[in-house]
Amino acid sequence: LFRSTLYPIKGVLEAEGKYEIESLMTRNEFSYLMEFIKKEQIDAFITAGTVSEIYGNLGIKGIKSKPKVLLENK
Repeated sequence: LFRSTLYPIKGVLEAEGKYEIESLMTRNEFSYLMEFIKKEQIDAFITAGTVSEIYGNLGIKGIKSKPKVLLENK
């Protein structure tokens, strides 16, 4: 999960904390992730959506710190 952020979370009805992973990925990467989760029988709650624009550098070499559109659906 190259382009990911990990958040510690705790549900209202849960005693123990868990982690949320927020990640940007291509459709192919998402497909591989879903196959992995199914194969490894990981108990996960997953949401997915389409992103039309991404701002920032995401740690990509050569991108300046000034906000830019990195991905835009046309």
